[in-house]
Amino acid sequence: MRLLGTADLRLAAARLVLRLALLGALVLTLPACAQHDFFVLGYHPYWMGDAYEHARLDAIDELLYFELAIEANGTFANTHGWEDRGVRMVETAHRSATRAAPSLTLFDAAVFTKLFTNPASVERLLQGTLAAVRDANADGVHLDIELFETVPPEARDAYTRFVADLSRTLGTGYTVTVFTLALDPADAYDEVGLAEAADYLVVQGYDLHHQHGDTAGPISALRGWGRLNWHAVLDRYDQLRVPRRQLVMAVPYFGYEWPTVTGEPGAATTGPGEIVAYAPISARVPEIPGSAVQRAAACGMRRDPVSGAPFYAYRDAEGQWRQGWYEDLVSLTEKFDFVKRKQLGGIAVFPLGFVGGELTAAVVEAVPLAQRTQLPRPVGDAVAIAQP
Repeated sequence: MRLLGTADLRLAAARLVLRLALLGALVLTLPACAQHDFFVLGYHPYWMGDAYEHARLDAIDELLYFELAIEANGTFANTHGWEDRGVRMVETAHRSATRAAPSLTLFDAAVFTKLFTNPASVERLLQGTLAAVRDANADGVHLDIELFETVPPEARDAYTRFVADLSRTLGTGYTVTVFTLALDPADAYDEVGLAEAADYLVVQGYDLHHQHGDTAGPISALRGWGRLNWHAVLDRYDQLRVPRRQLVMAVPYFGYEWPTVTGEPGAATTGPGEIVAYAPISARVPEIPGSAVQRAAACGMRRDPVSGAPFYAYRDAEGQWRQGWYEDLVSLTEKFDFVKRKQLGGIAVFPLGFVGGELTAAVVEAVPLAQRTQLPRPVGDAVAIAQP
């Protein structure tokens, strides 16, 4: 190894100074999306009526009207009042400087296959989607297409092309966000292609223990429980090379209460879980009479030392063990910190209206407005193609 002389050292020092100067200039010119901005999506279910009027919209960057249900022929089977109630939601959101968009849903693999193997139906869906955005003065589209079984490759590829066509046709200022699975064992999605076509992938960060599962446990574990946790989910997307800044992690404002064999975490279930909201909502949704907070207070809230999730367990009047798992201020704050620490794109909360004010305030506290992704409102007549 040759020792450097004085002249060599001076030249090396000069080169180092030049490289540091160039690096500093690069950091100063990085786009906003590379500087730890944070995007917050919130789902407003149609069955919650005008609950959005009482929500802290300053906690939400884009409010989604859930749902416009897609038919196999590319029309909407049911818009659930988007034409009037949805329009009012958009207007309310805009008064609070919050973006708003419809959430289009499809939950059946057979319907998906029939739709996306028929070019005429795909074009009909494109035109109907553009019209829904235009007529409500919305700011984009969310595609909540959930597939849990294998679909033909040609249908999967046609869906990816549809997302790309939708993004291109909408144009500047509109957002296109796309639901994807945490683990996708059936390989139903082209996550890489969807990330290239859309602004964000909304990753299902919940139902890791699902309503009809064989065991009870955390529905949105941050760590532990084998691969059923956020670290494993992020590892999968990293391996796919999907940019982290495009990953929005969905968190649940609800939980499940299962009948179980014992009261211990991970116990086998003896039937499907019952949905429990975080806070009482029976006045609006009589089908969900229970509240996780109320039941935990009555039975004694416990916290899983592995995942950090809260749960409760008790025997009902017939002696049947029941376990309820949900998310609270502590576990959600950990998840918000995870998203920021890993430099992900943001969070999506589902559904708004199922929580008390403390969880919404936690979003504002965890993600100050100064750290939010400030997207421009749509400009021009980008959806003129949808005009009849």
